[in-house]
Amino acid sequence: MQPEQQNPYDFMLAEPPAKQGFTFDASGKKQRLIIVGAGALILIIIAWILISIIGNAGKKDQVLAFKVAAAQQDMIGLTSLGVNNVRDRYVISQSTTASIIITGQNKDTNAYIASLKIKGYGKQIAAYVNSSYKAKLETARSNGNYNEVYKALYTDRFNSYSSLLNQTYASTSIQKLKDMMRKYSSQLNSIDPNSTTDN
Repeated sequence: MQPEQQNPYDFMLAEPPAKQGFTFDASGKKQRLIIVGAGALILIIIAWILISIIGNAGKKDQVLAFKVAAAQQDMIGLTSLGVNNVRDRYVISQSTTASIIITGQNKDTNAYIASLKIKGYGKQIAAYVNSSYKAKLETARSNGNYNEVYKALYTDRFNSYSSLLNQTYASTSIQKLKDMMRKYSSQLNSIDPNSTTDN
């Protein structure tokens, strides 16, 4: 009898051996509790992450609103000093108009912030107020160049405020805040020191 010859290609035709992998028998109560507990933990972590993301997005919009309210308070304070101390009728008129417009805007901004039910928001707004213009105007009064310094400060603060409105509009995802910024920006044309001339 001849010995049986082995086919060199048998390895391709033969069934692969069954793989022995990790198996988990979830039939026991202990294993089921572990699975449920791990699933619940994962859901809690995901919920916490989502709440953090949503909460921080809201805080960003709150800070933007605080900055706008603070800039409005600065403009109101500056224009009040201008109305009372400047000796140029045109600048007094422009400052009066600016004060009226921005006071209305500030009421709307504060109403919006109050609707968010933020406790102690006045202190948070105050943190962004920049009243350095007061000292500069006092120095200007002593130096006899109040009108010139006031005009420069007004132009600088107006440009900063206008830029802040545009930045807030671009940065926020809240439609109501976007609409307010668009409205405020459209109201600035009549008080823009860059587009008007002295008479």
